[in-house]
Amino acid sequence: MQLVHYATAAGQLTVLQWLAAQPGVSLTAAADDDRQPLHYAAAFGRTAVVQWLVQQPGISLDAATRGNHFTPLFAAIAHGHLGTAQCLSAQPGVSLTAANANGSQLVHVAGGHGQLTALQWLASCPGVRAMTAAGSHCTVLQLRGIWRWCSGSRTSRA
Repeated sequence: MQLVHYATAAGQLTVLQWLAAQPGVSLTAAADDDRQPLHYAAAFGRTAVVQWLVQQPGISLDAATRGNHFTPLFAAIAHGHLGTAQCLSAQPGVSLTAANANGSQLVHVAGGHGQLTALQWLASCPGVRAMTAAGSHCTVLQLRGIWRWCSGSRTSRA
């Protein structure tokens, strides 16, 4: 990780703006798992930083991480930062029904990570179908049940 990643994760917008003005500093620098500063801002719910970053040249809203193939919007949803997710979703060209490389849509990520508020918001958005099967061929309710079982809540409730 570079200093831009730490500043972004901490929500230090003034520091990030200063860093961006320094020679050799990139706002698209990738960490070891390909997370860029925008991923960190989204995952930590730093909406003001997200708002500033999306206005900067070269920032990609579609940049995906290695492993889970999360875009910044997926990261915001997975970590339950609804305001940040709504900020990202308002950007031109962002789709709430796009699937990551694993075939999962945002509703699957929200359900699988137990983010009920995000799931409710997504389900209320036009075109989003909460009962669509993911690349794993599981619906949101099935993913939620699997998540609860794996996390130690081994009850029959989804």
